[in-house]
Amino acid sequence: MKHKEDQNFVLKSFEQLFLYGFNQKFNLFKKLFINKKIPKCTLLSGQKGIGKSTFAYHLINYFLSQDENDRYSLEEHKINSQNQSYKLMNSDIHPNFHLLNTTDHEGEIKIDHVRNLLKFLRNTKNNNNFKLVLIDNVEKLNLNSSNALLKCLEEPTDNTFFFLIHNESKKILNTIKSRCVEFRFYLSDIEKFDVFSKLTNQHFGNTDFKKIYDYFYFESPGNLINYISILGLDKIDLLSNKLKSITYLIEKYLKEDDPKILSFISIFIEKFYSDLYLVNVNKINIFYYNKNKILNLIKDMETYNLDKKNTFLGIKDIIQSDAR
Repeated sequence: MKHKEDQNFVLKSFEQLFLYGFNQKFNLFKKLFINKKIPKCTLLSGQKGIGKSTFAYHLINYFLSQDENDRYSLEEHKINSQNQSYKLMNSDIHPNFHLLNTTDHEGEIKIDHVRNLLKFLRNTKNNNNFKLVLIDNVEKLNLNSSNALLKCLEEPTDNTFFFLIHNESKKILNTIKSRCVEFRFYLSDIEKFDVFSKLTNQHFGNTDFKKIYDYFYFESPGNLINYISILGLDKIDLLSNKLKSITYLIEKYLKEDDPKILSFISIFIEKFYSDLYLVNVNKINIFYYNKNKILNLIKDMETYNLDKKNTFLGIKDIIQSDAR
C-alpha cells in the first residue's frame, strides 16, 4: 500500500505483512516451536515502535498457519494476506487466538477485558485445544486486571501460550514479569536505519526521509513512521523551525484530539528546549523550569481532562516568550 497525502496513515502491527529485522530471534522461536519448548509465558520487551507487536503477529501466524494454505513464508518472513488464520485474526474470530489490548483513548486494560480472556481460556471448542494469547501494552493493566491476569498465568493448560508485549519505558508488576521468560528487543543504529528505510519505501514510496531520521535518531522505526504520517509529507520542512512545528502540531491536536499527536508535541518540546540550552547557557535554569512546567501542564490536562484550548494557549505563550 502506498501512502496518500490525504490519508491519516498509522502503521498497525497486525497489518504489517513483512517482518523487517529480528530474523535471529524468529529462527530461535521456530526451533523452540519445532522442539515443543515454547515458554508458557513469553515477555517481549523493548522501545515502543521497535517492532515487538509485529514480531508477535508474525510468529503467531507462523504457528497457526502450519497446516493451512498460503501459510507463513519463512524465506521472506512474510504473512500471506490470503491465509485463513490471518483473515480470522483480523476479524477477531480465530478460535485459537485471543488479543487483549487497549487503545490509547481507553488508557488502561480493565478487568472486564481479562474476564473475556477467561471465557476464551475456558472454551473447549477450540481446534485441538491449542490457544495463543497476545497481550499488547501489558503495562496498561490496572491493579485489578493485573491480579486477574496472574490467575490466568498461574493455571495455563499444556496447550496455552501467552505472549506479552511490554513498552520498557513503563513498569509492570514484578509478579507478572517473574512468571515470564523475557526476550529484549533492540536494534543497532545500522539495523534501525535499514528497517526504517524498508518501511518508508513500502508505505511511502521512494521519498527521502533521511532528514526526519537524523532529527529523531533516538526514536524507533515504528514511531518515526507515525511521526511522518502526523506531520504530513508536505510539512516535513517544518522540522527546520521547531516553533512552527510545535504550533502546527498543537492546532492539529486541537482539531483531531489524537493522543499520538500529543506525544509528538511533547517530543518536539524536548527538542526545542535542548536547542535553547545550547544557544543561551545563562538561561538554562529558566528554560529547564519552563520545559518541565509545560510537560506537567500536558500531563495534568490528560489526567484531569482539563480544557485543551486554554492549556495550549498558556503553553504557546511560554514557548514564544522563550524563543525570543
